[in-house]
Amino acid sequence: RSHTNAPRVASPLRLKGGGIFGLGRKKQAAVGDEDLGLVPNDKLVSPSKDSATKKGLNLRKTSYSTLDGKQVTEPGLADMDDANHVHGGSNDKVVIEGHVPSAQFVKEHGGDLGDNQGDAKVIIEGHVPSEEKKQEEERMMRQMSEDRIERSAAAEDRVTAALDALEEGAEPEKQLSVVLVSSEVARFAKTGGLADVADKLAEALAKRGHRVMTVMPMYGQYDGAVPTGVCREFNLWGGKHSVQYHHKWEANGVDANGNETGVDRVFVDHPCFRRPGMYGEWGQDYADNLFRFSLFSWASIEASLCQPTIAPFGEDVIFVANDWQTGMVPLILASNYRRFRMFGPARSIFVIHNMGYHGVYPNPPTWESPKFSWHDVGLPDDSYYDRFVWTFPIDERPSKGKDPRDTGEAIKLLRGGIEMADRVVTVAPSYKDEIMSYEGGFGMHDSPRARSYHLDGILNGIDIGEWNPSNDSHIAAPYSVENMTNKSLCKQSLQFDLGLEQKPDTPIVAFIGRLAPQKGVDVLEQVLGWLMGGDHLGVTE
Repeated sequence: RSHTNAPRVASPLRLKGGGIFGLGRKKQAAVGDEDLGLVPNDKLVSPSKDSATKKGLNLRKTSYSTLDGKQVTEPGLADMDDANHVHGGSNDKVVIEGHVPSAQFVKEHGGDLGDNQGDAKVIIEGHVPSEEKKQEEERMMRQMSEDRIERSAAAEDRVTAALDALEEGAEPEKQLSVVLVSSEVARFAKTGGLADVADKLAEALAKRGHRVMTVMPMYGQYDGAVPTGVCREFNLWGGKHSVQYHHKWEANGVDANGNETGVDRVFVDHPCFRRPGMYGEWGQDYADNLFRFSLFSWASIEASLCQPTIAPFGEDVIFVANDWQTGMVPLILASNYRRFRMFGPARSIFVIHNMGYHGVYPNPPTWESPKFSWHDVGLPDDSYYDRFVWTFPIDERPSKGKDPRDTGEAIKLLRGGIEMADRVVTVAPSYKDEIMSYEGGFGMHDSPRARSYHLDGILNGIDIGEWNPSNDSHIAAPYSVENMTNKSLCKQSLQFDLGLEQKPDTPIVAFIGRLAPQKGVDVLEQVLGWLMGGDHLGVTE
């Protein structure tokens, strides 16, 4: 079909003006054939000829813009129309890239394309190639697949060494610097499983040869944590707030080279963290939690630049941010530091431990107060605010739509962490699938779904040295899978401590978890009567 009445389709990323998104276009005057880089007639060949000769040509690639129908070129090449798009004169073969001759072109040349009109070949990019060209391409592909990839001797040695190391179970050659940011770490402050993971994951990574630092708020005074004398100041909500760093080194073993391994425990000290509760009191969150954990996120990123004082981690680090309390870490890293060409090699990983807690903060905080912006958080502008914003439906707003001041706008720190991090991880492969469902995502399932390509589920582990009944000092008697004799003694001791009848044949049903609906307490409550009823269907029958 003639290109004048055929639909014009632009190739991907080609916009008006030429180049990639209109960039890189080079203006040139359309003068002679040599200036335009046109191929002389005597060098034109059919694509079915020898590929070596074909590679010697520098044919121009063109496409069409869907914006104005103009023909555009690859970045850096001149504009071309039908007149200069033809390689060669009217008395030779016509080789046209992209389309067949138009009616106007044939009319201008008197309908005569030369003596070789019957043998004229047309190169049409994107269309079905000729049978001869198919055979040529298949031959080249077979040759490429049969040819051995040549490597230098040094490259061969590196590949062989890497394969041998993998077979022997050796660790990767590159050792990482990991900054694990968490609002709680076991043995210092703990409300749930997040603290256990932050503590034991850091130790496990250190034993594998990586350099690891944990950063958490300093809710109180911790044994072995000494002030470093290093302070950092941040501008938040119109004021300057200074934090001080405390440090503790915890050795946990020796690596293969005989070097001591361990974890740098860093604590961020500020008066806003020194409170009776970590997140709130008497069932109510602290009203300034957005300020508290924004300050903590800033201080955590700065910690890699100044801690430990003898040898800071630097900018080539992996930030592992955990749950909504650290949702600001990927934002600050992208909107502030990378903007000023800092932390270029750094990457951020956001770990979802509990999808039920979103870190929701209405904007404005109250109907009478003004709205806050990222300037209040210390950022230069409101970039990426849309990654955090959430608008509640009318039936979920406090006023149920009766007050026009209640717009339902809020930010969710968990959503921002998912949207902004380089990678997202959950605590189990099954939990990865669960949070992408409507129920498991608690209404925010679209965010992990949108990041599914960068979302992984890694099963949480335990410290088999700590959770080992054969050497556990907290139970009445040790036992193991080889010898279960003393397990009955542990049960008898538990019954005695709880004031229960010491009967070996009475089962014990235990629940370990927080008293929250998400943990299934409501389900347990509904079956308590059945469990304790003593009927023939219950466990006490």
